[in-house]
Amino acid sequence: MGIPSYFAHIIKSFSNIVQTSEKIEKKFDRLYMDCNSLLYDCFRNLDPQLSEIETELIRSTIERIEYYINKIEPTELIFIAFDGVAPFAKMDQQRTRRYRSCYEVAMTTENPELKTGFSTSYFTPGTSFMKQLSLAMQLHFSAPSKYGVQQIIVATPEEAGEGEHKLYAHLRQNPTQVAAIYGLDADLIMLSLLHLQYAPQLYVFREVPAFAHVLLNSNSKRSDDLEPCFLDILKLGNSISSMMGCRFPHKNRMMDYVFLCFFLGNDFLPHFPSLNIRTNGIQRLLDVYNETIGNKQETFLLTQTTPPKINWNQLHVFIKALATHEHTFILQEYALRKKWDAKGPQSYKSKTPEERLVLLQDSPILFRQEETYICPTEPFWEERYYQRLFENVHVGKVCVNYLEGLEWVLTYYMEGCVDWKWKYNFNYPPLLKDLVKNVPNTKTPKTFFHEKNTKPFKSSTQLIYVLPPNLHKTVLPLTTLNTIQAKYSHYFLPCETQKELETWEFQWAFCRFFWECHIKTPEIPVEILEEWDNDI
Repeated sequence: MGIPSYFAHIIKSFSNIVQTSEKIEKKFDRLYMDCNSLLYDCFRNLDPQLSEIETELIRSTIERIEYYINKIEPTELIFIAFDGVAPFAKMDQQRTRRYRSCYEVAMTTENPELKTGFSTSYFTPGTSFMKQLSLAMQLHFSAPSKYGVQQIIVATPEEAGEGEHKLYAHLRQNPTQVAAIYGLDADLIMLSLLHLQYAPQLYVFREVPAFAHVLLNSNSKRSDDLEPCFLDILKLGNSISSMMGCRFPHKNRMMDYVFLCFFLGNDFLPHFPSLNIRTNGIQRLLDVYNETIGNKQETFLLTQTTPPKINWNQLHVFIKALATHEHTFILQEYALRKKWDAKGPQSYKSKTPEERLVLLQDSPILFRQEETYICPTEPFWEERYYQRLFENVHVGKVCVNYLEGLEWVLTYYMEGCVDWKWKYNFNYPPLLKDLVKNVPNTKTPKTFFHEKNTKPFKSSTQLIYVLPPNLHKTVLPLTTLNTIQAKYSHYFLPCETQKELETWEFQWAFCRFFWECHIKTPEIPVEILEEWDNDI
């Protein structure tokens, strides 16, 4: 993704946070590269019908990595990372994304066929392609002296963990002064803000087009424009601290800011209906933060320890105050969404694939039956919220699962994966008024995660879990495929034909676009994944 929208206004407001390669005057000790996005970029620039597509993709990926090594000229270390097996919480998000993509292609393509040729599905750890990629990277980048550095580390897809978390784990264990990190998604920027203590001069960079339209008023649309732009993370952090407007500024305010953004949703937790990133959600959080935390000396949501922990007592104070505004915020969200009623689906054309895609992406704002049923202008709307968006589950269980998530994400960002088999089990968060009743109101340290000694799933298990069944045949061995079809087919949505896809059901209440919606896939218990680990 490009620059996250909630950073764009900050970067526009402060000079010199973004610099082109001509203007930056830095000697970098290290170059860290989260290469999954680079792999996707290289694939998009190739003809998918090439007979030697896999060989060519590996070649162009190596070429692109070398281009940035020569641009950055690190003196100490090159760290090249690819995604390995992800934590269960991330696998769940990947599963939704893969199913959604399958549906989108089938419903918006002329003469749709559910293609099973080479695609980005092969970029999932465990495929034969990713094994080839791992070997090629290790062989090609085996001579540090060739690139003028002391060490090259290649964290391949064979090694468990998301690429960006592999490189930040290395940075925590081996602090430095000046480092450049390739990538520009929301998680990478959040992680960089949290890791300034390990590299005070930290720069995140990507190609010019990733910055161009939002930040630099550039008309560059060339996908082959590889000139990098650099985001100065220290200046970004200082700008965030300044814009927070706290009566008692402190470097730890920026850490609290990152934690506040968890409430706006990420890959592991959903956003609150009353807090939307597109409709002033961050300012709502900051207003309540200053009212309860930011205007008090030496008071923070996160402890000032290394690594930081959640200050549950202060979080209780914060959420209690936030909950008093919840109904008002939701009413404001409803008023904004209701404006789309005047447009209506009848104003959309749907003859061409492009027209059908626009209609599909706008469906959550055009078809709002769940939101209409909840109807916060009428009494007992809270009960209807749970009736419609959750299936016969105790509210307290939802709240505890969400609080676990806050701790899990913070720990994942700052220490590593505390539990590889944890995930948030619902598509929506609890209401804030219920969440506050379950926040530990204590000054003593509290953790939801004790030593569990969990391990990552096998890559074959991740492949089975995240990919729709029409893609299983392209990446799984025949014996594995036969076992899945014989014993576990009821855990997967049918998707061999367009008619089967038309039976799928979605949840998109409080979503803006289709790509944000949830698909009602059968729940696969963690015990079943453990069976796959042991038996397949």
